[in-house]
Amino acid sequence: MNPSVWNIFGLRKHDPQVWMSLAAFLAFWAMLLAGVNLSVRELDDFGESFGEPTSCLFAVQTTPYPPLQIGRSVALAAGQAVAGSLEPGHPIGQHGYYDAWTFSAHEGERFVVRMDSGDFDSYLQVLKDDGTQIAFDDDSGTNYNARVGFLAPETGQYTILAASLIRDEIGQYVIQLERVGVG
Repeated sequence: MNPSVWNIFGLRKHDPQVWMSLAAFLAFWAMLLAGVNLSVRELDDFGESFGEPTSCLFAVQTTPYPPLQIGRSVALAAGQAVAGSLEPGHPIGQHGYYDAWTFSAHEGERFVVRMDSGDFDSYLQVLKDDGTQIAFDDDSGTNYNARVGFLAPETGQYTILAASLIRDEIGQYVIQLERVGVG
């Protein structure tokens, strides 16, 4: 996997800060949510000493995370609400502990997945059989609960990762998959 490098011109004060347009920030945030590993380093401070307000050039290097190894998963049927728990010993993904749930879908079917927990900030990812992410959500439900709707792009097996947004958060949750129509 080859990294990509973006150069961002910004301002630096006492601690390195990058000032960017809203469009650049949204692109940066989208990369984080899409599972891209980011590192930032200063390229040039244009000869001014560190600590003074100055203009400088930073490089943001993006490297995709290695493919997620799902391991064990449990079948989840549409219309079914299932109780689960995240706890130490569960696999840890990009954000935190997760459980993997699988289901089958036909191309063009629409679904909504809900994950409710009073114990942690829930996070959902929906993956195609090859591991490609097709949908994700953090807080579209109520009270830090996740809710995501999506259209199945092809007939096949899909995996839902039911996770905590913040590493080391544990507790109980309920997950529900609903088929809401076609096209």
